[in-house]
Amino acid sequence: MSRPSPADRARQAAEALAAEGQAVTARAVKQRAGVMTDVAALAARMWNDEQAAAVAVPPVPEAWAARVEALWPAAYAVAREQFADERAGLLARLASTEVERDELLADMDRAEEATAQARQEAATAAQKAERAEEDLKAARDAYRALERSTADELRAAETARAAAEGLVEGLRAALAALQPAPTSAPSHPVAAPGMDVPLPLDLPAPPAKEDQR
Repeated sequence: MSRPSPADRARQAAEALAAEGQAVTARAVKQRAGVMTDVAALAARMWNDEQAAAVAVPPVPEAWAARVEALWPAAYAVAREQFADERAGLLARLASTEVERDELLADMDRAEEATAQARQEAATAAQKAERAEEDLKAARDAYRALERSTADELRAAETARAAAEGLVEGLRAALAALQPAPTSAPSHPVAAPGMDVPLPLDLPAPPAKEDQR
C-alpha cells in the first residue's frame, strides 16, 4: 500500500479538525499533517470553500427556472473549465512542492552524512592527538631516565677512576719499598783478625824504609 501524498494527508487533517470542532486553518492543518505551508493552506482553503458551498440553497423560483435551465449548461461548462484549470495549477504546484521537498530531504541526508563523517574524523583526530601526546610523554620519560642513568654511570666511572688512581699510587709505593737500598762502605771500625780492638779503616800508611848504604 502506497504512502498517502501530502495533499491527501492535508485533506484528512482538515476533515479531522472539522470533526473535532476545531477551526480548519492552514496552521492547524500543517501541524496535524506535517506538510508544507503551501499544501496546508491549499487544503484548508479548499475545505472551507467546500463547506461554504455546501450551505443549503433554496430552490430556484419558478419565474427564473426557465432562464436558469437555459443558462445551466453554459455555466456548468465555464465552471468546469475554471475548476479544471485551477485543479491543474494546484496539481502543478503540488508536484513542484513535492520535488522541492525531496530535494530538501536529500540535502538533509547529505548534511547528516557530512556531519557524521566530520564527527568521525574529529574523533579519529582526537585519538591520534591523544596517542601522540602519550608517545611524547613516554619519550620524555625515557629521556629523563637516560639522563639519570648516564649521570649514575658518570659518577660510577669517576669513582672507579679515583679508585684506580689510588691503586696505582699504592702499587708505586709498594714497588719503591721493595727495591734494595744502595750499598756503601761501612763507616764503623772493622776488627782485625785475632784482635778484639777494632782497627780504624783510615790508618796511615807505614813510613818508607831509608836506604842505609
